[in-house]
Amino acid sequence: ATIATGNGDLTPLLTGIFSNAINGIATPLDAQGTGAPGVSWLDTAIKSLLLHTSLPPLAAEVIESVAINSMDMDFACDTCTWAPNAISSITAKTNLPFANGAPIVQLRQNIEILDKNGVVVGTLNTPWSPATASNNTVTTTTPMAPLVVADGSRDIYSAFIGDLNQATDYELGLRGTADSVLDLGALGKIEVKGIKLNVKSTLAGLQGLKKVDVLSAFSFKLGVDGFTISSIINIHNPSSLTLNLGSLRLKIGISADADGWGGYSDLLDLKLVPGVNNVQASVLLVGSSPAGNLIAASMFGGPVEVYLYGFDGTSQNPALNAGLGSLLTTTILDSKIFTTYSAPPYKDFKLKLLPSTVQDGIFEATATFSNPYFSQSISVDYIHKDLSDGEKPSQFRRSETEQGIFNFVDDFKYELAANSSKTLTFQMYMDPAIAKQPRAFVEGWVNKSKSGSISLFMSLTPRLRVGQNPTLVSVDWSSHLVYPETMDGLIPVQTGPDFGIFLEWYDAKNQPALLAPSSTTAAPTIAPSPTSPSTPVETVTATTDPVQTTDAPVTVPVSASPSDTPATSMPSPVAP
Repeated sequence: ATIATGNGDLTPLLTGIFSNAINGIATPLDAQGTGAPGVSWLDTAIKSLLLHTSLPPLAAEVIESVAINSMDMDFACDTCTWAPNAISSITAKTNLPFANGAPIVQLRQNIEILDKNGVVVGTLNTPWSPATASNNTVTTTTPMAPLVVADGSRDIYSAFIGDLNQATDYELGLRGTADSVLDLGALGKIEVKGIKLNVKSTLAGLQGLKKVDVLSAFSFKLGVDGFTISSIINIHNPSSLTLNLGSLRLKIGISADADGWGGYSDLLDLKLVPGVNNVQASVLLVGSSPAGNLIAASMFGGPVEVYLYGFDGTSQNPALNAGLGSLLTTTILDSKIFTTYSAPPYKDFKLKLLPSTVQDGIFEATATFSNPYFSQSISVDYIHKDLSDGEKPSQFRRSETEQGIFNFVDDFKYELAANSSKTLTFQMYMDPAIAKQPRAFVEGWVNKSKSGSISLFMSLTPRLRVGQNPTLVSVDWSSHLVYPETMDGLIPVQTGPDFGIFLEWYDAKNQPALLAPSSTTAAPTIAPSPTSPSTPVETVTATTDPVQTTDAPVTVPVSASPSDTPATSMPSPVAP
């Protein structure tokens, strides 16, 4: 049979036929003969023919199955405690009677989510969303909508979260109705409501988040509460779930019981996507805990396995707090995390002395700075200059323990996106103490520079922010930690013919005082200005290097007083 297009608006008729078919109702039809041209007696007979019949309903359910391709759930919004926002991508297999596939172009859902026991967890009503049909399947991504949990289902919902956390595969139920828009071509589009849905679908679970790796530790702080480590960790999410969990706190210990408890691990604004998740973690090893002290001591001597587990203070969201109470995973802490980078923080230093350097001691330096902290952005705010707490100044030295030669200015700063690099030109200045050295000391450096480079030790202790964390932390990027394969941390620094100005500056600082004819007052000398404007200038954008892991030794801090210490080694003595 062919449905004609010239008989006016057939939308109500077609909508009624399809609605009856999917709801198990036969549609009565009358077939009136229109004739058989060319044979008079047959034409007369056909015109008098009137058949009473009906279109039977569909023999099978319209929606045979539903596969959940992916799902996003937001537990952190203000209204998400008992109504997390959800977005899902689904593919449904249909049994619609179309020879060339189901012409569904839009879908919306009004369904209940059932747990593994068939109990209602919550309801989900989604707006219209575009759909793509292929043969007998249709795929759509639903807009964000809340999964509303009834007051009486809150314990069921919390258990549902806990089961998803532990499961490898979780079977849930989908029950309700779907509305669709069918594109019938020349006949137009019709809306068919109330397509029944009652299927089970499998969702990949989190498997207890078993794989957690500490990639890098960029700062530690010894304070009155204990030992705090700021680090980048990788949480592997084996599921197809994207979860915005907000801030979480886990317990950490040598075992998952009261005797093994050693402190806490805080995860700020945690959002997990399927696969790799490089996120910040702040670990507090509590000083009053024997297990906390044991972990702190053991991690600097060799690998130590620690447990991370949920408890009744894991989340401010009560549903998550209950659901993640069963979370239990392990990871390894050792000294390598303090000298592991996704790329070296710096490379390719060049120095350019200027004619004005003779008087003010200020010159230009150029280097490529890379973000060493995996998928986190960084913002270097300034160079640490308050040395009263025993920290090392940021400067080039002849060796780790000897006098500085060239200093960074205080306001040295830059920003780097995740996995990025920049080549910057910035200002440095001569360390004033060099002017008190014998002239042969400076002559020696000038002579070495004639080969095109000199070898120096880099002490670099900037203050920076990592990712979206507003906390300012101190890091130690000294060259023996960044490049442990070098001889005593000495790195090449490129020089040119202008490096001879170093000796001119020295002579200017040490020339005899000139007496004015009318005065006995010595002419003043100009001291270098460590606070001269020095915002680095970006000149080149480069890519980062492969992951670098080093085995530089790390010492355990022994001071009991609060300190903000970079995550590598305790300060070494600095020669006056």
